[in-house]
Amino acid sequence: MESRIIFRRCPLYIQIFILVLFAWRPLRAYESVELAIGAIIEKNDLAQEICFRKSVSEANKLLKMHDSQRRGLQLIPVIERITEDDSFDAARKACHLLERQVIAIYGPNTPNAMESVQSLANQFGIPHLQIDWGYRQSNRGFALNVHPHYLAYGQALYDYVSKAEYWDTVALIYYRKESLYKYDYLLRNFDHPVTLRKWDKDNDNYKYVIKQFKTTQTHFRFIVDIPFWEVQEFLSTARTYNMTSQYYSYVFTDWDIQLVDPAAFSAVEGANITTFSILRPLEEEGYGIVALLDDIRLGLLQDERFARATTSRRISPTQSALLYDGLSLLAMGLLASSRTADIVPPTGITCSSTRGWNPGLSLMNDIRAIQPENFRGLTGKFQFDGQGWRSNINLNILEYSPDGFRQFGYWNMEEGLIVTRNFSHLLQEMQTELKGKVLRITTKEEKPYMMYKGNASSTEPKSTDPKDWRGFCIDLLNEIGKELNFTYTINLVPDSTYGNAKMVDGEEVWDGMVQELRTRKADLAVGSFTITYDRERVIDFTTPFMYLGISIIYKRIEDKEASLFSFLHPLSAPVWGYILAATIMVSLVLFVVARFTPYEWKADHPCNVDSNVLENKFDMLNSIWYTFGALMQKGSDVVPHAMSTRIIAGFWWFFTLIVISSYTANLAAYLTVARMEAPIENAEDLAKQTKIKYGTIQGGSTAAFFEHSKFPTYKLMWQFMSTQKGVLMNSTEDAIRRVKREEYAFILESTMNEYYTQRDCALIQVGGLLDSKGYGIGLPEGSKYRDPISETILKLQHSQTIHKLKFRWWQEMDINVTCDANQNKQSDTSSLDVDKVSGCFVMLLIGMAAAMVVSLFEFLYDAYERIPNTKRTLKEEAARAFRFSTTCASLRSRMAEEAAQLPPPPSLSCGSGKETFSMASALAYAPCLPPPEFPSSQSEEDGVTAKQGVTGNKAKCCTVYEPSKNHFVEARKLDNSRHGIWINVPGTQSLHTKSVFQTMQRSTPTLHFSVKDSFEHRYPDTGVDDRAVRIASGYPNNENMQKIVNFPRERLFVEPSSRLSGPQPRVAMKNSFARYNPEDNRGQPALDTRAGARDTKVTSPEFFIKKVAC
Repeated sequence: MESRIIFRRCPLYIQIFILVLFAWRPLRAYESVELAIGAIIEKNDLAQEICFRKSVSEANKLLKMHDSQRRGLQLIPVIERITEDDSFDAARKACHLLERQVIAIYGPNTPNAMESVQSLANQFGIPHLQIDWGYRQSNRGFALNVHPHYLAYGQALYDYVSKAEYWDTVALIYYRKESLYKYDYLLRNFDHPVTLRKWDKDNDNYKYVIKQFKTTQTHFRFIVDIPFWEVQEFLSTARTYNMTSQYYSYVFTDWDIQLVDPAAFSAVEGANITTFSILRPLEEEGYGIVALLDDIRLGLLQDERFARATTSRRISPTQSALLYDGLSLLAMGLLASSRTADIVPPTGITCSSTRGWNPGLSLMNDIRAIQPENFRGLTGKFQFDGQGWRSNINLNILEYSPDGFRQFGYWNMEEGLIVTRNFSHLLQEMQTELKGKVLRITTKEEKPYMMYKGNASSTEPKSTDPKDWRGFCIDLLNEIGKELNFTYTINLVPDSTYGNAKMVDGEEVWDGMVQELRTRKADLAVGSFTITYDRERVIDFTTPFMYLGISIIYKRIEDKEASLFSFLHPLSAPVWGYILAATIMVSLVLFVVARFTPYEWKADHPCNVDSNVLENKFDMLNSIWYTFGALMQKGSDVVPHAMSTRIIAGFWWFFTLIVISSYTANLAAYLTVARMEAPIENAEDLAKQTKIKYGTIQGGSTAAFFEHSKFPTYKLMWQFMSTQKGVLMNSTEDAIRRVKREEYAFILESTMNEYYTQRDCALIQVGGLLDSKGYGIGLPEGSKYRDPISETILKLQHSQTIHKLKFRWWQEMDINVTCDANQNKQSDTSSLDVDKVSGCFVMLLIGMAAAMVVSLFEFLYDAYERIPNTKRTLKEEAARAFRFSTTCASLRSRMAEEAAQLPPPPSLSCGSGKETFSMASALAYAPCLPPPEFPSSQSEEDGVTAKQGVTGNKAKCCTVYEPSKNHFVEARKLDNSRHGIWINVPGTQSLHTKSVFQTMQRSTPTLHFSVKDSFEHRYPDTGVDDRAVRIASGYPNNENMQKIVNFPRERLFVEPSSRLSGPQPRVAMKNSFARYNPEDNRGQPALDTRAGARDTKVTSPEFFIKKVAC
């Protein structure tokens, strides 16, 4: 509003001037502003000149497209030509361009000439467009280099060869010394030496370079820095020396390898070819490199001079794209600068001027300030760092395939190396490539992996046909070949080793199967080929097909022949002597002390504690028997009663407890030690001794394991093996024979250990595994066959095919005698063999023999003692006793004539009424006893006896023990007891029977008896009444006695029939008595099922006595 007021107040002429001024600016904006841009190009490089012009044309289209303010900016190409890398001529041409008011200069691309032009551009503030590596540029100034920095390229190359491909050797072939700058990062950071060779085609030495690498067989991976138009010649030469197979890898560093004519790669026979590119993928939309190249080629064809320019350089697609992007960036910078100020060309500037072009600095700043999202050229997005270098480059990594180059991945400063390759497609291609191939297999003959079917001792070379071989590895190769459709030939390694590295003149030299793979004489190495770190540095391995560890094999220790008295070994001979002496001494002391102490003299039966006859059970034999029983941890029928004898017994028990416990513990320890007498149990035992030598396969992975081990035990073992002559073996079979023949332990893989111990029971595995590793199939480094073979191995493992093959060759094939798996392992427990306890059986036999001998003496002595009574000869008496002993009778009766022989008459005290008397005297001298007094007559009923005649009288009980020395044992009256008697009543023994009843009449004249043919069972608790047949009842008079004698039974049961008030007596029936059975005339064992019954076993030949508790 205020401006309008001011404009109206102005004079008319001033208002007219202002209107004309504002009307002039739009009209001027529609005028074209031509800006010259210079280029210094080498003579005869028509392709670059045409590319420059085409790029300027495309930049003008970009200016017109983005010129929203219609400033009419237009670039005019101005070209100067120089001789190749002439810095003076380049400076002079640059001065000419300054005089022609150029706003920017492009070129030249040779190092010296570029440096001269950049110096002038920095001096006068003219932007200098560059599309080369720029190795020598120190002062960036006004240099605008759209080429990636050489350090970034070197870092990307290093990441690829070290992180993606894991190269360990690199040979660098270059054609220009300046190009070595871009490998600075690789050379500084690569962990392995890099061999440098110059490719000089002018001197015709390039063939010698390739031949040298082929001859030395030391390098199979190359970085090749030669112009893209030399690639075909290089590959043709490499093919001549068979260096284009799958085992060779090449990284070509020229940007334009992927755009080379595919015919150049016809020499490739499986080699890995990789290159880097900064061009955008060809399939992207928009104006691309293909369109630009087509325009350049069209321009060359239209230019008449092209036919005459025979020395013109080839068209470089990447350089053309960089030039295109550089001029497009210049156009974007001009548009940005024109928004703030008019673009005024540099006028009046010459090489002798002291001033420069001031807008040049703002133009450079505007170009470097362009954001990546605002401009994307043919070589990707652009962003510059503080020093003017392009910082956000994206390098595409391309791999060659029969269908052309495809992307492996990409690299940039932020993410590093990113692999985008489709491995499934690659695997399919490798499987396709393997079809119909005949692979060369290197191996060594070894059971059970590879065994020759033919004559092994023949001097002729062994066949390479797989049909002439057998073994686990043959079956495995057949399964893999079936999956991947390839065949193979067998070639034995000349030195019969797997491969070991040695240092010769400071260089690592390999032998065996590893060297066969390194020199590419074989495609696969198969066998018990262990995957190790050292081997994997120089060759490749598939996925392990078998896992194992290092173990020790040794001959089985034969059990020592057990002695007859091995059970005596836990204690020494003196200890056994002391134990025997202590047993005898304690027996003697116990006998003496028992004789002296009054408390060991007891009545002979507990029912008659008032008897004048005392008995001491600790006679000499019982003392020895008691002491021996306590030593054997067993009891005896004799027990001490006195304090003194119990003290002896207690201390003897304590002594036997310690002795027996010590013996038991020592016996267990002795048996355990006997089982553990193996001289070695593990690697530590092996390392601590020198008697048993040990070793492994020379040059194998096991030897390398000990050689490089840091574990003290394994280091000590390697010192022994490396210093002892002859302990390192050449083959496993020789080592096994030595193990069986000598004191030698062999260290080998556990799979081989298992194989041999399964077939030879004389061998055993000692200890566990020392490490863990696996068997794999070896391949040359970089082999394309690794992944498909590894995948096939995983399939075979998943389907249990490999497990079945292993079971077949380890458990079934070539086995004559199968060794029990338990025998090959040392267990902690084992059963005792007969040999170790046979002495116990011998001692038992000796004891039984001694008992039989003593029994014979007792038998003859007893017969001899009976001769005076029976009036027979010793032979006749022994024969009669022998006949009785061989019968099955459990009861024995003395013969009539033996009973008739009476002992001497008793003393005058006979019949004096003493309570203790001799049953033998009573039988012999019954007339001198007082006559019996019978009670008054009592009524009797069957099965029931009167209770009269016993009131006020104590019923007596007596017991009879086994007679000894022609005398019956003393009988005593037992108060408050009942008894029953089995009596023998044969017809010839009526006198004896009468004597018995006479004795009963005199001893218990008032006791009423009942005579039956068996026991009579009375059970008050259950009410069961088992009556027996009564033969006679009443007092022991002559009438009853005659009934008994005339009854047709040899044995009858006699019991008192009087009843006392109170509970009924309980009859005890146990196995120590016999119950008469009329059917077979034999005694049956009786059973007692009631508690509280008491019995006494009596084995008298005349009768048994049954006692019951009242």
